[in-house]
Order: sequence, then structure tokens, then C-alpha cells
Amino acid sequence: MGLLGTMATIAGGLRAGLFDPPAQSGNGETLASAPSPPPPTPAPPTPAPPAAASPAVASSPVASIVLAGLARPLDDALGAQIDEAAGRRGDAGATAEGLNRVVALFAPDGGSPVLPGLARDLAGAWRALAAAPEQSDGDRLVARCASAFVAEVRRLASGVEDLAQELGSDLTAGVAELNRTVGEVHRINRRVVTLRALGQSTEELESTRGALAAKARDLLGVRVFSRDSGELALFAGDGRVLVDRQPVTLILDGTTLRRGDDRAAVPIGDGRLSALRRMLSDGSRLPVPQRPGRAPNAEIVRKLRGQLDGLAQAVAAPAPKGRPASFADIQASAAGSAGELTGSPFIGGNRLSLALQPDFAAGLLRPKRSALSAGAAILSDTKRALAADGLPEPGAGPAGLATAICAGWVAAAAQAAGEARITVATSGMMETRYRHVPDASPNGELTRHEALQSALAATAHLSRVAGQLAETLGPGEA
Repeated sequence: MGLLGTMATIAGGLRAGLFDPPAQSGNGETLASAPSPPPPTPAPPTPAPPAAASPAVASSPVASIVLAGLARPLDDALGAQIDEAAGRRGDAGATAEGLNRVVALFAPDGGSPVLPGLARDLAGAWRALAAAPEQSDGDRLVARCASAFVAEVRRLASGVEDLAQELGSDLTAGVAELNRTVGEVHRINRRVVTLRALGQSTEELESTRGALAAKARDLLGVRVFSRDSGELALFAGDGRVLVDRQPVTLILDGTTLRRGDDRAAVPIGDGRLSALRRMLSDGSRLPVPQRPGRAPNAEIVRKLRGQLDGLAQAVAAPAPKGRPASFADIQASAAGSAGELTGSPFIGGNRLSLALQPDFAAGLLRPKRSALSAGAAILSDTKRALAADGLPEPGAGPAGLATAICAGWVAAAAQAAGEARITVATSGMMETRYRHVPDASPNGELTRHEALQSALAATAHLSRVAGQLAETLGPGEA
């Protein structure tokens, strides 16, 4: 806001020192204290002195020069900040919506996320079985809790794929909406030029076009410029034209936005399209794969997939080389007996394939008694072993992972909601202050100053004409 404060200071200084200069008469007195033209003198013998015509009011050439040099650049600078704020508003709003969808996926009833509770139930049932393996209902309780845990992971995995499709559809629809908006701005541009040439009003059309430009700013964070011809030009963040003399059609290539004429990539710096692309992006699919970024609002689909995969691997997959033994490793290596599983009750190495051993789910086989205590320790591990990018660290237990994953998304959604409120308030304040308050912008100040000088000059002219008329007609006719 430093630039805005500077602009306000300059405008205040101009208002105080240049916008209301004391109009002076020829003898240096202010207009308010300058003597009125003397009344016509009586007829001879004493000849009347010539009437002193009141000179025209000087219109402060310094103010005109300064304002002419500053008004347009300052207004353009403020307009650019308003465009940027509108783009950030669209970006923040779409980000908040996307993260709210993630939270709703984990907590479909609007309460607390379900997954951590199911992971704790599984750990508690396994601990109870380890403490009293002779209890007949202990195996059934473990099987029931394990089945609920698996079902929830599979439900979340399916929901993440649905979320990816929804975000992709939103991105495609947003590009189509931007193309329609750009085309409509171009159509109105042509109509405005035609009507101006005919001397007709274009106020209603320009109001409609302004709303379309606001929509474009919300979608892409475009920069908006007014031409002397009455046309409105829209530019992308890198300065590439979206609509000026002709509109440009944009196409979506994966998550990359390109111009339809030369296939050049269009940077998406701000706006709803930026947020959607950022949430959908996946660095693992690049020619040189990259790790996910640390920002909680980036690559959310990729991170969700990785987190659920890590959760499934925590109970069903062997540990990576050099890592401590996993839950599956312990179940596989322990000595068994008749009626017991040969390995982990869980099978499948990722979120989509996670399942229970059929014989365990049917109650035909039970977990190895020799591995109950070690398995309970791993399942009950509450360390929140997430890396800086939010993905699970190998070797972490499901209870701690589930809690950390859900807590991270809830916190990210709350932060995004707060940022959205701030950007909406900031953008609205700037729009109101610099677009809808007549005397707030330098151009508004220039208009007010010119109107004041015109009124003062007209008043002085009428006074001069009245004095000359009285002198011409003489005392009897006046």
C-alpha cells in the first residue's frame, strides 16, 4: 500500500496548493477582495473616468501543467493496482473454495474428520486384542475396525479423483468463460466506437463492458486499459494482448493456457484460473519430476493422493530399504500357527487397492499372536511424521498420519478463508476509493479544478460585460 499512500499524499498536496488557488485580480488582490467595477459617473460638467474592467481570472497554469503530467500516470498506476487486487481476490476465492472441498471430503457431515477416529479405533482394538488374545470377540472387533478403516481410505481415494475431475471441469469452464468475455468486450468495443462517431450515448454499453472487464480480472488477473477511441484493451500478465483491435481465443493444453493464434503459453499469475491450475498441477508428471511444493494450496490433488498412498502403505506395504520394519514386515516375519494369517491382515500397496485379506475379513483366519504386541505399538504410534511438503514419512503409524493429514488440511482451509476475506475487503476498498468516489482520483481532482476555474472566469466575464454595457448606455438608459 506504499504507492497508494504516496498517491493520496500527492493528491492531498495538489488539492491544498494547486486545486484551489486564490484567484487574483490585476492589482494583486484576491478576487474576493478586489474592488467591484465603479458605477458609471454622472453626466458633465465632470467627465466620468473610464470604467476599470475586471480582468479575467488567471487559471493557474502551474496546476494545469502539473495535473496534466501527473493525472494520467497516477491513475494508470492506481488502475494497475486495482487490477492486481481483483486478480488476487479471484485467486484467493477459488483457493478457499478448493480447500473447503478437501475439508468437506474428510468431514462429510460438517463435523470433525472421520479418518483419525477410525485409525484410533483400529489401534485401540488391536491393543485390546494384544492385552487379552484369548477373548473370543477381540478378533471380530479388530476385523470390524480394520474394515471401517479400509473403507474410509477407499472412499477418500475415490473422492480425491472426483475432486480432480471437478477442478479440471472448473478450469475448462473458466477458460471458456474468459473467451466469451473477451469476445463480448470486443463486440462492445466496436459498438462504442460506432455510436461515438454518430454522437450517441455509450454509457450503458460502457457499464456492461466494465462488468465484463471485472469478470476477466477475476478469472485471469488481466490488465485493463482505455483507448482514446473509446475501446477497452485487455492484456495478460506478460503484456500479451487478449483483446485490443481483435480478440484472442485461448485454449487449454492440460493445465497450460495457450493463445489460439500462435500457441504461445499465457502466464496465469492471478485469478481463479491460476488457483485452479495450481491446485491441479503435478510436478511428478514433468519431464524431470519434481517434489511437491511446500505451499499448502499448491498441488493439492497430488498431495492428497500421496498422503492416502502413504496411509495405505503404513499398514499393507513393506518398509523401504534402510527403514525400520513396518507393520506388514512384522506380521510377515513373526512365527505363526494353525488358524493364523501368514502376513498382514491388509493387502494392496496404495490407496486404490487397499483391502483386507479375504479369510481375515470372513473370520476364517486371525492375526498372528506372536506379532500382536509389536503390531499394536506401530498402529498406536502418534508421531505426526509428515515431510515439509506434507507427504508421509515412511515408517510412521496410521494413527499419527491420519491426524496429521486431516489437521493440515483443516488449517490450510482456515488460512485460505482468512486470506480470501482480506483480499475481498482490500479489493472492494480500492474499487470504492479510486473508481467510485468522484474526487478521489487525480483525474477527478483535475475535473473539479477545471470546473471551478471555468465558473470563476465566467463570473468575472459577466461582471466585465455588465460594466461595459452600463458605460455604453449611460446613466439614463442603464
